[in-house]
Amino acid sequence: MAQENPVLVEVCRGGRVESVHRGAVVVADGDGKVVWSAGDETQVSYPRSSLKMFQALPVVLSGVTESLRLSGEDYALLLASHSGELPHTRRVAALLQKIDLTMDALECGSHNPYDHATSFNLEKRGEAPCPLHNNCSGKHSGMLMLAHAKKTDHKNYIDPAHAVQIEIAKTIEKFCDVKLSLPAIDGCSAPTFALPMVAMARGLARFGAHAGDDQAGADLLLQAAMAHPYFVAGTGRHCTMVMETLPGKVFVKTGAEAFYAAVIPHLGLGVAIKIDDGAERASQLALNGVLHKLGLVDDKAKERITLSKELKSFRGLAAGEMRVAQNIFS
Repeated sequence: MAQENPVLVEVCRGGRVESVHRGAVVVADGDGKVVWSAGDETQVSYPRSSLKMFQALPVVLSGVTESLRLSGEDYALLLASHSGELPHTRRVAALLQKIDLTMDALECGSHNPYDHATSFNLEKRGEAPCPLHNNCSGKHSGMLMLAHAKKTDHKNYIDPAHAVQIEIAKTIEKFCDVKLSLPAIDGCSAPTFALPMVAMARGLARFGAHAGDDQAGADLLLQAAMAHPYFVAGTGRHCTMVMETLPGKVFVKTGAEAFYAAVIPHLGLGVAIKIDDGAERASQLALNGVLHKLGLVDDKAKERITLSKELKSFRGLAAGEMRVAQNIFS
């Protein structure tokens, strides 16, 4: 990082600051004009799953989703980091069936469902998680659909040299107005790219800008995600909660290592957040702080989209709080 980023979130106990989370925030329009920022605007970070709308767009633009008659829930899953609950896994399996494939075609690997109840029930039944439970299985199903549309072999579709990944990289470059360097490997084994924070914010703003040849596809994805936030994340997840609380106003998407992205179509803005130490608890509060600062959170919404969270002991005693830094978000 070119400079030390400011403290965005504080963790307090006994009236003292016990821990801090530093990071960077950029709010920009589609021209790349920074409307508001904190920290290093030029910092290069991996947005990770916050890139999923750009990975899903070529699938939609190929025409395959229309020909397969995808529903709104299906479109939301294409850019989801879902919790692996039964409605998620059933729908991903149905998406694969539309192109005559099974979960064996998924190259994302397996992990325990993010949803604790689902994970517990799997273990109780003596079952191991499968690729459908991977939070990225919806995205990977989209990649398989894109290979189907291009009439190319879907095997090894996660290779950066595969036609599917080349199309995705071009989409990121176009929206974010960058020349991408060599990709890294994401947790789901697909390629992922590092971007300057301001470039990511610019790309997000353009995604919701209602202009350009690609906008019909981008609008379809945004509207589906905002209408079906459960399929973007799941029960008890922050992304789902924010979109349910601010219906139709904002699309939000978390990424690993405490990246957070937001598209605010009616304001023409994109938001990129990265917490330096990778703590998701801090990125969630920082996003809340940005939404408050931009005037999107009314009195009713403040009950859920909070600027602080109480910390309690295991006995339930009030022990402290985690809060956004007032000097940044006030």
